[in-house]
Amino acid sequence: MTTLFNMRPDIGGRNGFGVEFADDGQRTTLVAGVEQHFTVPSTYKVWVAIFLFESGSRVWVGKNITVTVPPNSFTASTADIIPAARVVRGGDVLSFITNDTTAEIKVSLYAVQR
Repeated sequence: MTTLFNMRPDIGGRNGFGVEFADDGQRTTLVAGVEQHFTVPSTYKVWVAIFLFESGSRVWVGKNITVTVPPNSFTASTADIIPAARVVRGGDVLSFITNDTTAEIKVSLYAVQR
């Protein structure tokens, strides 16, 4: 069974960010300069990916690109550093890299009904 993403109201009736544990996801330990990736399952069309990173780590995340460690000058990039969450689609390839010695990461996937 897949956990659906659902923003639950708090006691004041506003949207809260209290989500259930995800039934789908991936975790790994990155090592410096080594890109790792995985493909978002096609079980659902749209997912919310919530990213969890080891405290203090610097992890770059990209969608449908190969992420590289940034150079010492400005370059164009669609990758984000330590994003909290992103909308992804089934079949998207998420790419991760760090320039830390190691970084533990977890991606929790929540299906969105569309």
